[in-house]
Amino acid sequence: MNIGITYKQINISDPYYKKMLRLRRERIWIPKKIILSDTFETDEAKSTFFGAFCNTRHLVGCIVLMPDKINKWTLMQQLAVDSQYECMGIGQELIKTAEEYVHTKQMDDIVVFPDEATKTYFERVGYHTVGGWYHHSNGLRTIMMRKTTK
Repeated sequence: MNIGITYKQINISDPYYKKMLRLRRERIWIPKKIILSDTFETDEAKSTFFGAFCNTRHLVGCIVLMPDKINKWTLMQQLAVDSQYECMGIGQELIKTAEEYVHTKQMDDIVVFPDEATKTYFERVGYHTVGGWYHHSNGLRTIMMRKTTK
C-alpha cells in the first residue's frame, strides 16, 4: 500500500522542516482556525518530528511529538498527510513510527487530543478516551486520548 513511502526523523535545521510547517499550516492550522501560541517556537525546539516521503524526497506527511517528562508521557500532535496521499495508510504508519520512537525513549504513554472528526480514527489505532470534551475559543472541541507503549 505504501509503495515508495519512507519514514524518517526530521530536525528543525533540516530543510524539510519548513516544508513540514507548510503542510501543517495547510492541513491543520488554517482549516481548524488554530492560532499558534506565544510558546510555539520554544515548544517546537523541544519536539521530535517525523516525515513521510514519497520517492525519498517529496514530503507527504508528518507528525510531531513533545515529551512530558514530569507525567512520563509524550504528546503526539499535528498528524498531517497531503490530500493527494490520503487513505494510503501513511497516517497510520506515522503513528506507528512515533509509537516505536516513544517506546525506545522509555516513555510510558502517548497522549493525543483529537477533534470530533478524528476521534474515531485514533480509536481504530488503539487510543482510549480519558475525560470529557474540551471546548476551545475558536470553536474546536478536543478530547484527551491515551495509548500505552509498554
